[in-house]
Amino acid sequence: MIIDCTHQLSTDLPGYPGDPATLEIHQRISDHNSLGSTLHLSTHFGTHIDSPQHFYPEKPGMDSRDVTTLSGKAIWLFCEPATRGYTLAPSIDLWSLPKTDWIFFFTGWSTRWGSDAYYQEFPGIEPAIIEDLTDLDIRGIGLDAPSIDPIPDDSYQNHLLWLGSDRFLLENLRWSERIQDMEIYQTYVAPLPIPALEAAPCLVFHETP
Repeated sequence: MIIDCTHQLSTDLPGYPGDPATLEIHQRISDHNSLGSTLHLSTHFGTHIDSPQHFYPEKPGMDSRDVTTLSGKAIWLFCEPATRGYTLAPSIDLWSLPKTDWIFFFTGWSTRWGSDAYYQEFPGIEPAIIEDLTDLDIRGIGLDAPSIDPIPDDSYQNHLLWLGSDRFLLENLRWSERIQDMEIYQTYVAPLPIPALEAAPCLVFHETP
C-alpha cells in the first residue's frame, strides 16, 4: 500500500508570507495542435525539501541529492497541542527510538491546507528538541506544517540550527489517517531533479507491507 504525503498544488493556493507568486501555469497550443504548459513556482511552495544551502549559501544544495540518497525509513511522532507558538513532541526519549533515516512530526496543522489559516500563527518545534535531534544519526526531519520555526518567530533559530548541522528538512507534509504513531515506514523522497537549487518541491510517500 502506498500512502501519499504530498499536498496537491493549484494556482489558487496561498503561499508562505512574503514569498513571490506561488504557482503560475501558462498553456499554449502549438501549430500542430498539441498542448504545452509552462510552470512558475517557488522552490518552497507546497511539499518541499530544504537543503543546508537554504540558510548557508556556502553549504551543499540539492546537487547529487535524489531519491536514492534521500529515501529510507521514517517514523512519525504525534505532538501535543501547540503552546506559546511551539508544538511539543510527546514526552519521549529520542535516543530510545528505533533507528530511522527521518523523523516526522504530526501536528495536525495539515488539515488547514488550502486556506489562509494554514499560514497564520502556525506551530513550530521546540528549539530544545531540534538541538537534541542534531545529536541523532538521521538524514532529516519533517512536519505537516509550513515551518519548524513558528510564526511570529522571525529569527529562524530552528532552521539555522538544523540546516547548520548539514541535514535536510521536509515541510508541508500531508498527513494521512492511515499513518500510525511510532510506526516505521519505508519512505521515498523524490525532489524535482534540478541540482542548482537550495530547495525543491518533492514527492514524499510511504510504502507499507
